[in-house]
Amino acid sequence: MIGKFNSLSANSALSRGKPKESKETGELIRSETVKGRVLRIVDQRTAVVLINGKEYTARTGVLLKTGDILDLKVKELIPVPVLKTLGIEYAGPDLPDLPVMLSVLDENLWESVHETVDTGKYSGDGKAAGERLSEAFENLRSMNLTGSNEGRDIFIPLPVRQPEGHFMVFQLRLRLPRQDSETSEKNSGDKQPFRISLLVELTELGPVRADFSVNEKKVDGTFHAATGKTRKVIEDEVPRFIESLNAQGLSVNCIECVLKCPDEIKRPLILEMVQMSENSIDTVA
Repeated sequence: MIGKFNSLSANSALSRGKPKESKETGELIRSETVKGRVLRIVDQRTAVVLINGKEYTARTGVLLKTGDILDLKVKELIPVPVLKTLGIEYAGPDLPDLPVMLSVLDENLWESVHETVDTGKYSGDGKAAGERLSEAFENLRSMNLTGSNEGRDIFIPLPVRQPEGHFMVFQLRLRLPRQDSETSEKNSGDKQPFRISLLVELTELGPVRADFSVNEKKVDGTFHAATGKTRKVIEDEVPRFIESLNAQGLSVNCIECVLKCPDEIKRPLILEMVQMSENSIDTVA
């Protein structure tokens, strides 16, 4: 929802009396649908939007970019207009490059960059790896800024150097629930949970994935293991993990561990945030 618009125009008082078409008067009419275009971004929750030829400062929980086209429905007019977002046509820049973003999962890139920093020698391989990672993170930054009606997804690669010097990359995906005036009025049982997914491939245990949701202080979670041995190891550690969560003031509804095909577990988390079309990548909830 885009809520509580404050008009920037001094002569834009809302019309009263006989209803008129907003395209004729420039004013907003309750329950009608209108188009809006984002002119500029003020901060993460504030944007200047052009609607019916007038500029409005919009406070919103939806992450927008300059040039985005919005389909909006007028819900309230008093004390200030409140509009619900029906759809967003995201504008440029170019959509994120999936192969480039996936390169952050390449352990050799991190190792090359680390050796360059550690030795102080800016070698050709280290330079190329650094440039690839820089490009990947710029694409990730663009994707992570994209919100939806359900919330905002963030993908974070976490490189970890192992004792023998090689790297492994943990994959972390966060789903931040949408926060706006509409969701804040709902009771706690209707609030969207905060979701966390973690994926790592360990030498001894193979690929392991964990999916957790936190609603208020209640936790539910599922571990995915590729073998019975790995499942047994995880299940043996679950009681201690629950104790740790309880010590942090959280209560656990259910934590389980299930067997799953290794290829399914190893599927990069970032692929759950994008869908491929013929010539582009579109972010999805």
